[in-house]
Amino acid sequence: MSRKTVYLLIILFAFVTSIMVNNPSFRPPGYNWLLNLYAAQVSGSGINIVYNPGIRKIETPLQSIQAKAVLPDDSLGYKERLKQLLKEDCSALVECSALDTWHTTRDGQDYLMKIRSQAYRVVVLDGGHHLPTLGLAPDILIIPRIHGYAAHSYMLDGIKIDKILEMVKKAQVPAVIVTVPRWALVKNEQCLINITEQVLSSLQYNHDLPDPSFSPVAKLRISKYGRSVFTYIDREYAGDLPLFLQQIETLGIQDVDRIYLAFNFKYTSLSEAEEYRFKVQTRLKRSVEIVNQPVKVTNAFWSGE
Repeated sequence: MSRKTVYLLIILFAFVTSIMVNNPSFRPPGYNWLLNLYAAQVSGSGINIVYNPGIRKIETPLQSIQAKAVLPDDSLGYKERLKQLLKEDCSALVECSALDTWHTTRDGQDYLMKIRSQAYRVVVLDGGHHLPTLGLAPDILIIPRIHGYAAHSYMLDGIKIDKILEMVKKAQVPAVIVTVPRWALVKNEQCLINITEQVLSSLQYNHDLPDPSFSPVAKLRISKYGRSVFTYIDREYAGDLPLFLQQIETLGIQDVDRIYLAFNFKYTSLSEAEEYRFKVQTRLKRSVEIVNQPVKVTNAFWSGE
């Protein structure tokens, strides 16, 4: 396909997407066909491995990895879909927002362990709502980058890629971090598989990484890894600080040095977030930092950064 045709597809897809951002349930006729065509042309473009501690070893050799993706609109249910994929000998599993969040629940943590025993877990990190995944030791983070941010199409919770790198390195989270241009990643099965398999083919094993028996320490939208706690303040936690504090304290914070907060700025203003941060720091007597901003794809260019 010619470069001119690819550019036309990008413009057409961007136009349709801009309509859908304001009408998330809208799916125009031919949308899936256009999405598949677009994904086939752009997936794998502009991949950049920005942090590479190596990958843990599993039974399947890197050259033979078969990736599968669970899409946001999967109708089967997470348990059933994961059970099905693991039976199919899936050796790399790509997850998006809701499934990633589900892994902070009790059932989700159980399946996290099952995944790790046979497959790599790959997470598309497109905003602060994914912050707790850092404590769940993902194998690969794929960040759709735009103007230095990991940003979602409509959620106001963008986070600087440099900040993600800083947190991962400070907490020694064993995750390979990959960025791709925002326009080159769509939540389409073949697109996510193409990117994942291309990344894995260029990695090498790190035999010093945690083994599959790694046990997560997490509560809903909260995780702990080493001396760091990673949290996402959704509408419920924003309106119930005592509940949030109780959840963190049940994880055990005696050995915690720092707590990172990411907010959904649809429900919390910058001043309210700072007040919340101050109250958490006063109560828990730990360093507490807000790590994201009220940024989404459409305003990332005008963030003032």
